[in-house]
Amino acid sequence: MNVNSQTDVFDVIIVGGGPAGLTAALMLGRACKRVLVCDAGKPRNQVAHAAHGFFSRDGISPAQLLQIGREQLHSYDDVEIQVGEVVDAQKLGDRFQVTLSDGNQFVGRKLLLATGMKDSLPAIDGFAKLWGSSIFHCPYCHGWEVRDQPGITVPIRENSTLRKFQVRETTIFRSN
Repeated sequence: MNVNSQTDVFDVIIVGGGPAGLTAALMLGRACKRVLVCDAGKPRNQVAHAAHGFFSRDGISPAQLLQIGREQLHSYDDVEIQVGEVVDAQKLGDRFQVTLSDGNQFVGRKLLLATGMKDSLPAIDGFAKLWGSSIFHCPYCHGWEVRDQPGITVPIRENSTLRKFQVRETTIFRSN
């Protein structure tokens, strides 16, 4: 295993390189903090055609949004991005150590988890194939595009606050 030396201690290690992780890295970089972003490259919205709700970027492809975020971090010399999946994190005294799937280890004073969510799709034939194109996880995120059309609300996370609702056909966001 490759453990970085004590001189390679980061102020903050961010696990997750999606919008939340990149935003945190941007703000910490602007505060002159030494930051490492560890990103497995598996964003939740990778099957979506567009990302919404980001000022000046509404409708941008998720991949392009992340590319722009990474490009903007190039201005900050103390912010690094490490491609790889974090498979372990431990608290070692007043520091944190993360281990990536390739065995590399990094040490930081703070650990910020920005891993987002992972959807657990039901075992229904054809469901995964339609996920993100005609079956959506969130009427807030995709409602505008399918407004006034019949749709199905499917709570898919076991811990979801939506689990109390039944799967039902409904019209999403009627515009009149």
